[in-house]
Amino acid sequence: KILLFAALVFIFLSTPKSVFADWLKYSGNPILWPTVPWEGNVTKSPNIVATGSEYKMWYVGNDGGGWRIGYASSKDGINDWKKPINSPVIDIKTEPVNDWQERDTHEPFVIYDQTEGYKMWYTSVGTIWQGGPDRFRLRYATSKDGMDWNEKDWVLRGTPDKWDSGGIYRGHSIIKTETGYQMWYAGTGWDWRWKIGYATSPDGINWTKYPNNEDPRPVIVSTEPWEFSNVCFPKVIFENGIYEMWYATGPDPLPLPTRIVYATSTDGIHWDKPADKNPVFSLGSSDPLESFDSVYISSPFVLKQGNIYKMWYSGASSRGWKIGYAENVLPEPTPTPLQPLILLPGLGASWNHEEIFFGEDQPQGAWYKTPFRSDYDGLIQTFQNAGYTLGQKLFVFYYK
Repeated sequence: KILLFAALVFIFLSTPKSVFADWLKYSGNPILWPTVPWEGNVTKSPNIVATGSEYKMWYVGNDGGGWRIGYASSKDGINDWKKPINSPVIDIKTEPVNDWQERDTHEPFVIYDQTEGYKMWYTSVGTIWQGGPDRFRLRYATSKDGMDWNEKDWVLRGTPDKWDSGGIYRGHSIIKTETGYQMWYAGTGWDWRWKIGYATSPDGINWTKYPNNEDPRPVIVSTEPWEFSNVCFPKVIFENGIYEMWYATGPDPLPLPTRIVYATSTDGIHWDKPADKNPVFSLGSSDPLESFDSVYISSPFVLKQGNIYKMWYSGASSRGWKIGYAENVLPEPTPTPLQPLILLPGLGASWNHEEIFFGEDQPQGAWYKTPFRSDYDGLIQTFQNAGYTLGQKLFVFYYK
């Protein structure tokens, strides 16, 4: 057991670990900009679904008549974005529903389910949006092709007299699990102070806020210098037992964020904010002719493909909103050279018939594994699976 433990420790220590490299903005930014009338001078809030052959994006535009949701696609997620229809895929509802008159449709988040098709959660902004309770609601929609949507009712609203009483806005991120759905969402109260909350659902429609719907609590608030005073636009991915979140932050009195930051968690509720990885990046050059993200930067959307983190994000200058791209390429692991190992079998595992039974002095090399003993076969095979070869880097020393 001691030898096996030592072997496992050795293998762990010699296994290369991932290194979180720096994010680099794409030199050809922006990658998506307004080209059709309904977008005005705005393309913002990208959400990506990557299939085997293309990247599908849902985003928002605004020609002055309100925010609407559009669609585009690209073969590589960077170049040659196509907009197959020159109109929004989700428009503003002109007719009031009960007590609600919609002003904008905003912040789409889409996932693809192989059996059920596309599902979208997006913010429905009320006409009384400047302040007060229940002004932002989260609506749900489904689609077979990602362009023709069946819009449903609201599935999440602010809780009266709590931190998110104003409603759900400035981004949300959803993960489907074996038991249901997890959501991280940005919310605000009567004022414009933004925090990030957490909710779960068995079906993506009926949501329970953390820790409960009567007393919801945020899971991320501003606590670090790089977060300024407002946190919003969360995007979460989950891999190998770790949640990673990228989100946007901004100071008062600025109305929108100016940098992207990062946090990790093992349960999706309690978050660590590593100082050595923050902030991820901030505004570009102050010259709008040189940089599309010189004034605001927000709504990061991250996918991890192989050893590459890919981010699509919104940037604004005096010339309007556009969508940019950045990458974080993890270095390929460098294999650690194998060190020679000598395995010393325990008592009774070394054998030489002549010396044991007849007292004949035999050379050390004449000793071998005791017949019918297989105690060490598994351990030897483990080393061989790790790249060791008997007689080269791995030696078994049978002794007198």
